[in-house]
Amino acid sequence: MAQQPDSTTIVVIRWLARIVGALMVVLVVVFFVGESLGGGGSLSPARLTPVEWFEVAALLVMSVGALLAWRWEALGGALSLGGGLAFNIVESLSKGWVEPVWFAVVFAVVGMMFLVCSYSSAASIRRQA
Repeated sequence: MAQQPDSTTIVVIRWLARIVGALMVVLVVVFFVGESLGGGGSLSPARLTPVEWFEVAALLVMSVGALLAWRWEALGGALSLGGGLAFNIVESLSKGWVEPVWFAVVFAVVGMMFLVCSYSSAASIRRQA
C-alpha cells in the first residue's frame, strides 16, 4: 500500500494550487478585458474561427474550474485539468504538430494538484472511519 503524504504537504499543495489558479484567472480576466477594449475587437464573435471558439470555451472551463476548486477540489480540479488538456489537444490538431500552450499547461497542473488534494482528503477520511 502506498504511503499517504503528510497533512503539511497537502496543505502546501492546496495553497499553491489556489494561489497559482487565482493568478491565472486574473490573467485571463485581464486578457479578456484588454482584447475587448482594444480597437481591433479581436474577440468579436464574427472574427473567431471555430477552433478559436473552442479554445475560448476551454479557457473559460479552466478558469471556472480553478475558482470552483476552492470549495469543491475534485470538480474544480477535473475542470481545470480537462480544459487544459482540451485546449492543448485542439491547438495541436489545428497546427498539425504538438506545441503545448504554457497557460493551458499551468491550468492542467493546477487541476492535478487539486485532484491530489481531493484524493488525499478522501483517503484521510476513509482511514479515520
